[in-house]
Formats: sequence, structure tokens, C-alpha cells
Amino acid sequence: MNATIKLKEITKLSSVDLANLELKLENEALDKAVFLMSSTGLSLRVTSEHSTDELMKLCKWLNKSSEDETNLRSNESELRLFAKEMIKTNRKLNQAKKL
Repeated sequence: MNATIKLKEITKLSSVDLANLELKLENEALDKAVFLMSSTGLSLRVTSEHSTDELMKLCKWLNKSSEDETNLRSNESELRLFAKEMIKTNRKLNQAKKL
């Protein structure tokens, strides 16, 4: 199954930064599902509506090991780490620098 993660935007919820992500899952049988998700880097939430079958496929994919051979993380961990990196990058980009 091929997966593509895209950052949509970073929003602020109270005092917490929230990364809004788009996850596209595609398989060889030409099944495609697009999930809208949000993450603080510690938690992961599906924010779009889906059928039970699509949600079951997403859960199976999240629990699978990442295809990155350099680590032993699950796909869920990879998503949360990606969100955390994007939030940190956004904070860095929004910092003022004195010269």
C-alpha cells in the first residue's frame, strides 16, 4: 500500500499547536482513500468522515511497521513524528530574529 502524507496547515488550539495533515492511501487494486487528520505530535485524530471499511484499513496500516528500514517504528509513529517536525519547523519560521 502506498501512502502520501501532506501538511495542510498548522493551527493553534488554545495554547497547543496542531498540525492538520492529509494522508492518501492507495493499493494495487486501485482503492484510494484520503484521510484528513490532526496531530499535536503526541496524539493523532482522524477528522474526516469515512466508512467502517476505510477506517479498518487505516487502522491496519497505522499498526504496520514503517517501510523505512532504518528504524522499527509503526506508521502511526511516523505520522506523529512528521507532525511534530512540522510544528517545530513552523515555530522556527515564525520566530523573529534580531540582527
